Amino acid sequence: MTGAIVSYAHGIEANLEKARLSRAKFLEARFQKARCAKAQFHDANLVSADWKESDLRDAEFYRASLQAAHFDKANLTGAKFQEANLSDTFFHGAVMDDQTLESIWKARNWRNAHFDEAIRERLETLAAKHGQDVK
Repeated sequence: MTGAIVSYAHGIEANLEKARLSRAKFLEARFQKARCAKAQFHDANLVSADWKESDLRDAEFYRASLQAAHFDKANLTGAKFQEANLSDTFFHGAVMDDQTLESIWKARNWRNAHFDEAIRERLETLAAKHGQDVK
């Protein structure tokens, strides 16, 4: 599905494991409880996408547009967000490991995203450790 354009897709419990969705445009897509382990979303437009409670282990979101996307209660263990735009993205209750957190602080606008307080503190500590200005 590389380069696909999909508007208003609804895929509750969809299976997108190992899918290649680079440069795809999923506008206001709803994929709650989807299985997307190891999926690739490089340079994808996922603005306002809903990934609540989805399995996104080891998914790759390099340079993806994720503004206003929802990853609430998603499993993001091993997920990579380098250079993604995370402005107004929601991560409340998401499961993240150190690798995920390392990639988030390398993303654009991560300070404008919404995290649980403990996760935000860990991100600020990582940013300070690596010389990013603390907000």
